[in-house]
Amino acid sequence: MEPNENARRIETIRKDRFIYVNSDYKLVQICLDDILFIMGQKDYVRFFLDGGKKSVLCLMNMKRLEEFLPHEEFKRVHRSYIVNMAKVRLIDRFRLAFGDTFIPISDTYKEEIQDYIDAHTLQ
Repeated sequence: MEPNENARRIETIRKDRFIYVNSDYKLVQICLDDILFIMGQKDYVRFFLDGGKKSVLCLMNMKRLEEFLPHEEFKRVHRSYIVNMAKVRLIDRFRLAFGDTFIPISDTYKEEIQDYIDAHTLQ
């Protein structure tokens, strides 16, 4: 894929706020605002969605997916997780909480996540 085509695709996704992914031999639309977090599972990613919607599994790697998500909202917090920071309800030193689900923050991403938290914290 050419760089210009990639840039256009990224711009379209960020403007329209949804993506299509292949899952179970079908194209499934995923609204960016519905994504809680994304978990990498070898060559697959699983989208966990808000509102009790069923998770969506598709063949894709995390690095490729990360290119297309708005970096202001979606942060890599671990080798296996990308999270929608607007959906995080609780943060402790080493993990993020989505209700009863906790996502670890690895040392690799801790500084970037701390910078994000600091920028959004009222003193």
